[in-house]
Amino acid sequence: MNNDLIKSLVLCCMLFFMMTANAEGFDLFDKDRDKPDLPPPPKVEPKVAKPVNPFVQPTKPKPKPPVKMLPQKDFVLKGVSQIGSRYIVFLEAPNTKIIKVDMGDKRRTSVKNGYPDYHLIRMTDRKVKIDYPANASCRRPNPQKGIKCTNGGKSATLEFIVGKAIAPPPTAAVSKNPPNNEVNPFLAAMKKNKKLTDEEKKKRDEALKKRRELYKNFKRQVIKDEDVPEGMRVVRTPFGDRLVPDNR
Repeated sequence: MNNDLIKSLVLCCMLFFMMTANAEGFDLFDKDRDKPDLPPPPKVEPKVAKPVNPFVQPTKPKPKPPVKMLPQKDFVLKGVSQIGSRYIVFLEAPNTKIIKVDMGDKRRTSVKNGYPDYHLIRMTDRKVKIDYPANASCRRPNPQKGIKCTNGGKSATLEFIVGKAIAPPPTAAVSKNPPNNEVNPFLAAMKKNKKLTDEEKKKRDEALKKRRELYKNFKRQVIKDEDVPEGMRVVRTPFGDRLVPDNR
């Protein structure tokens, strides 16, 4: 009898706990039942687009002011000299002066000589490339001078142009029997020297002495043939040698 009473009490307790668990959502096999409750996720408010006023025109960004372009400055290739790895370029500047650009063994270098924004790029012994600044691009080629704009005007190719030989001036025909009104200036000077007075001879000697004193420290410049760069030639005069472009 006691056993039946005990069984009845156990059965009643089990039924009571089962009813309580169902009422509160208790799950004996829930793995998260001992963990604390997490806070609810934050509410996200939906974004509402601002109303557009059809009568108000949207503002457009201001356009950038155009770059002020400077006049085009051209260089003319007058000669290229290469000694080993040393590269020397002779250019006629926009002011028509001949400038020498010693590039050494560099591939690209500034022209300098008053034009630091222009850069030379070595190519061949008869052609170079020059980069123009952005505000003074190459816009007008000049084939007669060997100037060809490239890379949208950012640079130009300079070619060495050999000029045509200049015809010598016509020589006047020399008459074997010149008329009486033609005078040989050398003979006239010799005749005049014979008629000089003592005072005139003294003045002449003093003038010669002053001239010798003036030019006693004068040293004639001599340029050797092996020192003449390609594209140039030597003009020899009684007062010294000088280099000029070889356009022959």
